[in-house]
Amino acid sequence: MSRRALVATLVSTLVALSLAACATPYQPKDGGRFGYSETLLAPDLVEVYFDGNSDTPGEHASDYALLRCAEYTIANGYSHFVLLERIADVEASLVSTPVPVSTVGAAYGTGYPHHTVATVGTYRTDYSPHAYARIRMLEGAGQLAETLDAAFVAQSIRMKYGLP
Repeated sequence: MSRRALVATLVSTLVALSLAACATPYQPKDGGRFGYSETLLAPDLVEVYFDGNSDTPGEHASDYALLRCAEYTIANGYSHFVLLERIADVEASLVSTPVPVSTVGAAYGTGYPHHTVATVGTYRTDYSPHAYARIRMLEGAGQLAETLDAAFVAQSIRMKYGLP
């Protein structure tokens, strides 16, 4: 491999790693804006949410919500679950990057300073993914074809993203 190709590969790897480092990791919200949370509606019925930041791909948010469904199922003594509802969407937000501009001068020749402050800057649109799932947890596979094995789902998604 030539030196130029090696440098190009190294730079593209570093860029990919730096972008991935900015995405919302698989973590509980714990009062923050990003991560997963759940609401128990009945002993075997739960809603799971995952909110990602603008650097989180939508597929990650959807998979992380599904992973949380699987983990929550296992943690509550069940082995399987059925997806009753699953929604993934993206929220668009206009974000400004302000740059303050100040001027100082004398007002009407009195010698008193006069300050004018204006804010100018750039604007961009951020897209933050959200995923939601409502599941019914089951003690066995049951008769439904849509029944998911929680241990299998959790292992599959963890392997996909290199999670412990």
